[in-house]
Amino acid sequence: MVEAADPEQVRAALRGPLGAGVPADRLTQALGQPLRCRPRVTAAAIGHLVRAGLLIRLGGDTEFPDVHPDQVAALGRRRDLPALLDRHVPPGPDQAARRLGVRRTTSITW
Repeated sequence: MVEAADPEQVRAALRGPLGAGVPADRLTQALGQPLRCRPRVTAAAIGHLVRAGLLIRLGGDTEFPDVHPDQVAALGRRRDLPALLDRHVPPGPDQAARRLGVRRTTSITW
């Protein structure tokens, strides 16, 4: 009976949750190359996508949650992925400066 089992179905059934770093890398790859003015997807962005209801938290940290690989794959196939990231993930300081058309500087006052 074991010989009749499909190895791919068994592997798919055994896949567990992914830590936030792996889904972040997979979504970055889904955006394609080059990323043009868009930073790579971070583990923190996965937390924002969970809070937006686009992924379901399976456990782990609320800021960097574990998620299901099939949900990440489905999200990565969406054509509106860049718009979803823009809508639900707050920009970092460099990205915000670019959007505002200003130059980001650091000033240290002694």
